[in-house]
Amino acid sequence: MFAISVVVVACPCALGLATPTAVMVATGVGANNGVLIKGGDALEKAQKIEHVIFDKTGTLTQGKATVTTAKVFSGMERGEFLTLVASAEASSEHPLAKAILEYARHFHFFDEPSGAGDAQTHGPESKSYEWLLDTTDFSALPGQGVQCSVGGKRILVGNRKLMIENLVTIPDHVEKFVVELEESAKTGILVAFEHKLVGVLGVADPLKREAVVVIEGLMKIGVGITDVRAEVMPSGKADVIRSFQKDGCVVAMVGDDINDSPALAAVDKTFFRIRLNYIFASAYNIVAISIAAGVLYPWLKIKLPPWVAGACMAMSSVTVVCSSLLLMRYRKPRLTTVLEITVE
Repeated sequence: MFAISVVVVACPCALGLATPTAVMVATGVGANNGVLIKGGDALEKAQKIEHVIFDKTGTLTQGKATVTTAKVFSGMERGEFLTLVASAEASSEHPLAKAILEYARHFHFFDEPSGAGDAQTHGPESKSYEWLLDTTDFSALPGQGVQCSVGGKRILVGNRKLMIENLVTIPDHVEKFVVELEESAKTGILVAFEHKLVGVLGVADPLKREAVVVIEGLMKIGVGITDVRAEVMPSGKADVIRSFQKDGCVVAMVGDDINDSPALAAVDKTFFRIRLNYIFASAYNIVAISIAAGVLYPWLKIKLPPWVAGACMAMSSVTVVCSSLLLMRYRKPRLTTVLEITVE
């Protein structure tokens, strides 16, 4: 009888269910909170995250750039300057190009409301853009800007790197102006015409309302800002991530939406539940198998009949499943709670 009880009670179902049930429930909870988790591997890696990298445009910012400043540093008229810049950017699909086009259009048609008539068409095909100049030899340079020719004369619109690589000198007073823009959280776009710097545009991309609060919330749970990289080209972002991975660190990249970043804290709860399941399943097998084998029978006359052993085996599996289901009680922390803010 003791042998039969041991065979029955020693079913490893509880150990086998400990991880998959917790992962299944956790992925469901994540989906309810707007976080898609691709299996247990992702959860395991998320638990070991040491660095979280945020993209800026469209992630921390609204992704709706607007031109706030246009300063000419040559004898060129403001209207001519904006026409040249807008003509160069008309063939670009970059969000900054659309902002420049819209700003120049308002300069030429300042009396038109932004939502009226052809203003809904954002491109040179609109009647509102008939004033644009014809361009040739257009090329977009990722992470730098654009270049093209108007009437055989070359135009460069972009950052410092574009100017330096094309041997365009940036005067000290222009550099000072660009630095002032950057210190006020704006992007300075330099414009060169015929190898001479002629002006600068200041473009702002406002922060999302929740960005500051979310970052503060992450800092509260131990995720602080330790490094800031500017003017990183698209191809260079992978290099930045690899630089953090050199020492075997696990890196998370947030490149779209940040509203659910605090939900990463749920990963710790999932692994806590998995460990708890394993502890219970292991403890159950150690205790139940010992009793079923008759260890306590010589002294206390306690034995485990086969039918009781079967019930214990079933209850162990049910208990592990119920333990995993407790993850469904998880609620994404409110930012006011994370930041210890009292709302009256």
